[in-house]
Amino acid sequence: MENMWKITIVKDLSHVSPKDIVKTQCEYLKEQTEGRVIAEISNYDGQIASYSRMNYPEPIASVIEHFPHSKNVDIQDNLGDIGNSPIDRYTFEFYLMSKSVIDYKYRIMFMRYSEGYYPVDIVLDEDIALEIGTDLNIICSNEMKFKDLLRNILNSFKINRVVNSLYVISLRENSNENTT
Repeated sequence: MENMWKITIVKDLSHVSPKDIVKTQCEYLKEQTEGRVIAEISNYDGQIASYSRMNYPEPIASVIEHFPHSKNVDIQDNLGDIGNSPIDRYTFEFYLMSKSVIDYKYRIMFMRYSEGYYPVDIVLDEDIALEIGTDLNIICSNEMKFKDLLRNILNSFKINRVVNSLYVISLRENSNENTT
């Protein structure tokens, strides 16, 4: 029988996924801060942009006219798993944290892409977007554009301030542990 597959396999491993690019930057931050400030990129299974959801109480039929039909949900109000959304295995959350401040994480952005890596959809923190002069929702069509955006984000005053704050808190916590 005839082989009907007309596929050319490209074994080029020079392309790096957006997640791997961010992971490398996470390692650089860890080195620069002696492990006191941690940048993480982790899988995310919630919505990555603000959305409207139906707001019907049970039983729907008897009370539907007494309630608004939808509720706007600001994605920045929710950290971590939101639930009730499709799982996308190429959706990630990029954030800063410190082992000294267990209950705090500063979300830098969400990112989502498909098997081909690009385009990558970015949903950026509002303060960073305002500072670097871009929209909250960005589409990077290729690796170069993604790296340029990431460079601008990581060099923003907001990120610098958060990293320095977490670093100082970590130093203080370590100092307090050594005096007790």
